[in-house]
Amino acid sequence: MKAAGQTPLFILDEQDDARDSRREVMEFLDGDSIAGFFKREMLAGADYGPRSYPLPFAYPDRRVPQDVEGSRNTPIFWAGHRQFGLRRLYLEHLESARGLKLDAVYDQTEYVRVLLDTRIGLNIFGCGFDTVRYWELPAHGCMLLSERLPIRIPHNFRDGESAVFFDDTQDLEEKIEYYLAHPEEVRAIARAGHEHFKRHHTGSMRARQLLAWMHVPVR
Repeated sequence: MKAAGQTPLFILDEQDDARDSRREVMEFLDGDSIAGFFKREMLAGADYGPRSYPLPFAYPDRRVPQDVEGSRNTPIFWAGHRQFGLRRLYLEHLESARGLKLDAVYDQTEYVRVLLDTRIGLNIFGCGFDTVRYWELPAHGCMLLSERLPIRIPHNFRDGESAVFFDDTQDLEEKIEYYLAHPEEVRAIARAGHEHFKRHHTGSMRARQLLAWMHVPVR
């Protein structure tokens, strides 16, 4: 901090929680002012103080497929741990109600292949509200079907246009039943979600957003 002199200080909080940690970080750094505070898990409607900006995850440009328009034969996809949030509740309900098997384990190559074969990709909160899946699914051309995030997402997907959001088990079940019966809508939302993702949520686009916030004049 002493060596930095008058260089503007920005703090980036990428933790899996929504609490405001700015004060304790400043105490640890023994500093008295910052130029900006970037937070991944920024609750919508909460006040994190002046010059605080949401900065959720993105997805690396190099991992975004060039072609996502192929045929897709996997109706619904999930892979991952179940011990966080309401994941176990949702997944066990879907497996029981719809006869799905959502516990497969893949290596990286097979995982990407399945993503490119999936019509509807499921996203459920993990340790935090923001997950890699939220960005990974539309990056691979799946229709994002996600638990509704209560955090601030700049340029977020629009419900029913570029993604579909659900609020509880009944809502999830009803939306799965509807969209499985309307494959053309699934394709249209998936295509819109993929284009929206490329415009706003690649790693390079998130970096541009961060740099733009850094150039906001301090008053």
